[in-house]
Amino acid sequence: MKKFILGIFLISSFFSLAFAQISDGKFEDDVPVSLSGIWEGKDRFVMFENPDKDNPDGGSAVDGEGLNNDGTAAFSYKAPDYLTIYLKAFYGWYLDRTAEPDTFDSSSRDRNNTTVKSPEYVYSFYRPVIASSGSNSVWELFVHYPRKKEPFVIPLAVINDSIYLKFFIKIPTEDIKLTGGAREPESKNISGDKNITGDGTQSDPLLGFWCGIGQTTGIKVSEPKTTENIDSIYVTENAVYHIRYWLCDMEYSDEKAFFSDGGKTYSVIKHIQSAGKVYTCVSGRSVTIRNVEKTLERPANLTVSNDGFTCGIGEPYLRRVAQKGTESEILSIVKKANSRRSPRQKPPFEPLNLDWHIKEIYEIEKNDTLIQAARKRQKEFADTYLKVNFQ
Repeated sequence: MKKFILGIFLISSFFSLAFAQISDGKFEDDVPVSLSGIWEGKDRFVMFENPDKDNPDGGSAVDGEGLNNDGTAAFSYKAPDYLTIYLKAFYGWYLDRTAEPDTFDSSSRDRNNTTVKSPEYVYSFYRPVIASSGSNSVWELFVHYPRKKEPFVIPLAVINDSIYLKFFIKIPTEDIKLTGGAREPESKNISGDKNITGDGTQSDPLLGFWCGIGQTTGIKVSEPKTTENIDSIYVTENAVYHIRYWLCDMEYSDEKAFFSDGGKTYSVIKHIQSAGKVYTCVSGRSVTIRNVEKTLERPANLTVSNDGFTCGIGEPYLRRVAQKGTESEILSIVKKANSRRSPRQKPPFEPLNLDWHIKEIYEIEKNDTLIQAARKRQKEFADTYLKVNFQ
């Protein structure tokens, strides 16, 4: 089995963080507290829960230990957890029980043109990337989809009861100054000495290098797509540098890459490993970044975690609606949602109080033999065909 290790693990050996720590990469035995419960997004409900924790097999779709290329154990696990995914169909007016555990009550499943007889069974495992003392954390979600041999890895960040699939992780770097053509470290702080206050906190949490990690399109019933490009940013007091990492077939390394602006050179990581794929910001063995875009305005719609180590991009993918996920809780949401009825649509045109002058029309038609003959045929048709077929 392929070994999935996020690149952040490999660069953690020489960085120390005050409020967050890099995980040892071991899988969780149960659903993490920060992920447990029921989550709602624009087009789905997702529940992370294992309804059969007492069963050592747990309906596992995969048994045994994964092996690295050298034959050593990559990870071991017990029973997998189920992913419950209910899709919002018909513009959100109907919840389809698309994927759920096999222990759920099947007799309560609807049978209509939207549903299928049996749901999909999707299993998941959880490996922490960043363990935080607060309500923020970063995880790798290993999802075993039906008829797939290898798990699909979804990196995700939890920030204040919201899940982000597109997010940054702050990576401590060294600002470099050029001295006689050689690079010398200027500061080893996350973004320079000027950004550290007397109590050890950062005066501006956005300053520094933000490494793009999560770029998966969603937590879905089938394998989602991953992007071929990952954007990272380096924020200084006067500018923002946008660095593009593209999908490559290189082996991951913990090398650094550099870019310059004026008399200062900045260092970033050369490779990013996300969702089991490797991305690079330079070609081949080069360490000089040439595709840097500089802007003066900072990115909008960013959500920085309380510990200042994770940053969500845009709107959250999911928001927590229940702290504890149970079968009865999620099915009650389905029952309540599917009992709703869509309100009548407003007519495209407002009704008008028109005067059709019916009396005047009758006076005009009553002496016209052609019109009277047509009216007679209409009446005969209504008395025969319409009464027989539509009563």
